[in-house]
Amino acid sequence: MAATPSDALPPFAVGPDLARRLRLVTLTAILAVLFVHSYNLGSRFAAGENTAAAPGAPGPVGFVEYLVAQALCRWPAALLFAVSGFLFFRDLDGGAGALRAKLRRRLRTALLPFLLWSALGLLAYAAARLAPGGGRLLASGGAGGLDTAGALRLLLWQPVAYPLWFLQTLLTCFALSPLLLPAARRLRWAAATPFLACWLAGAPASDWTQWKGLAFFSLGAVLALELRAGRRLPLFRAAPAVLPLAWLAACLLFTLLLRDQGTWWAALLHKGMMTLGVVAVWVGYPVHLRRLEGWRPLRLLLPYGFFIYAAQEPLLSAVKRALLLAGEAGDGALLAAFFVAPLLTLLATWATAAGLRRLTPRPYALLTGGR
Repeated sequence: MAATPSDALPPFAVGPDLARRLRLVTLTAILAVLFVHSYNLGSRFAAGENTAAAPGAPGPVGFVEYLVAQALCRWPAALLFAVSGFLFFRDLDGGAGALRAKLRRRLRTALLPFLLWSALGLLAYAAARLAPGGGRLLASGGAGGLDTAGALRLLLWQPVAYPLWFLQTLLTCFALSPLLLPAARRLRWAAATPFLACWLAGAPASDWTQWKGLAFFSLGAVLALELRAGRRLPLFRAAPAVLPLAWLAACLLFTLLLRDQGTWWAALLHKGMMTLGVVAVWVGYPVHLRRLEGWRPLRLLLPYGFFIYAAQEPLLSAVKRALLLAGEAGDGALLAAFFVAPLLTLLATWATAAGLRRLTPRPYALLTGGR
């Protein structure tokens, strides 16, 4: 099928400045995710889901952990989906051949890494179950048995390495791209409305159909087509400086006043705060993040962002539990584990990635989809 004139928009070029922004924002998002998953308060931690329950824990430790993990660091997944949608559609024409070629590439960059990392997570879980005392480091309610049906469920549907939900929903986004392209072209921003409505309403979902991912991937797709058509988003001049400050204020106020609220309207405001965080981080980059481009520690981490994200679990959960078991019970131990576990996980995954990239480049390329 040949592209129609309306499909034949020029590609949107990613210049050096935009490429640096994409790389640093992506890495910053991945580092923030580590702190989201380090949250160790509330009932869901015991169940192994490692996300905060709707109401946060009371007290100073609850305030600090909620502010960091559930307010300041809750924008990454939404932004990463928007970036993925933008990159997928920034040069995609309306031809069936081009779409098939792009989807084939995504099998290498998303599907194969998902299967490999899910299998590795399952093997790590099985090994921990067999090791003396290993069960104490596992989630109590997450994985279940390892018969054939259970193993397949953990491999394909509900991975032990639970952050892989991002790749699962991303693969669904890619599968829907033939429908999303004409919708984004004709309906523009309204194309994301059904997914946004399901996300805001809290509609049932699975790891393969997270509405947040579908919504922000769609928004990224629309943004790419808007830019290809020569349309720019209007922003007031002070936005790069003001929006991040407004977002920080919203995070503080929400944590102070609403983290103990499990109501639907509090959940809706939390999603609004998350969306504001996406905009604030991206728009505020020239003022607040660009100065970090030359910081050596971040430059050392930049090539390994995907590996760090994919390898974080079940390592982070094991480190977190080991720290809590080794320390004395109390608020100090909880807070220390919250901050130390992500740093130890980051160091371990970075060192492993650097070693594999140097010593076994072919397996490393398969694990990272060539990134």
